Amino acid sequence: MTGWVFPVQLFHLLLHVRFLAGTSVIWWGGAIADRFPKRKVLYLTQALAGMLALALGLLVGAGAVRLWMVYVLASLLGLVYAADHPTRQSFIVEMVGPNQLTNAVSLNSAQVNLARVAGPAIGGLLIATVGLTPLFLGNAVSFMAVLAALSMMRANELQPVEAPLMGMGSFSKAFATSNPIPSCATLC
Repeated sequence: MTGWVFPVQLFHLLLHVRFLAGTSVIWWGGAIADRFPKRKVLYLTQALAGMLALALGLLVGAGAVRLWMVYVLASLLGLVYAADHPTRQSFIVEMVGPNQLTNAVSLNSAQVNLARVAGPAIGGLLIATVGLTPLFLGNAVSFMAVLAALSMMRANELQPVEAPLMGMGSFSKAFATSNPIPSCATLC
């Protein structure tokens, strides 16, 4: 990728590829978050994301990366994040419990927004000073910190929540019990 001019249109296409891959199966990710132990799911998704980051770092370092490879890796990452994001959001409740949930969600939101603002600026400076390969490989290594943090959590201190309704017709049952719109029978 050295010497490439990366047009804005290709960058936007890359974002759409990742987004479309993830949103096409996001229902699957929510079901996984509801049905399986969240910490184990996060461990798996973070390990997979780290492997994808490592693959990109090695491809860039070897000078073998092609645009189609970046699109494939972005698609795979979108699929991984389809399970990761709903699981991570629901895991917050298990980590802090209902009493501290508002503070935890606020802190998480602040962290995400700070990363969105500061990340590209810091990334641009680091690309200019150290290059792409060390950054991609550093990104892959950064997943080790997340995996270490997940493995050091004490399972007995987590506060699991009851799984939502499951099975055939679960969505319609849940919608019917939470729908604030009155039915015709109650209006007539």
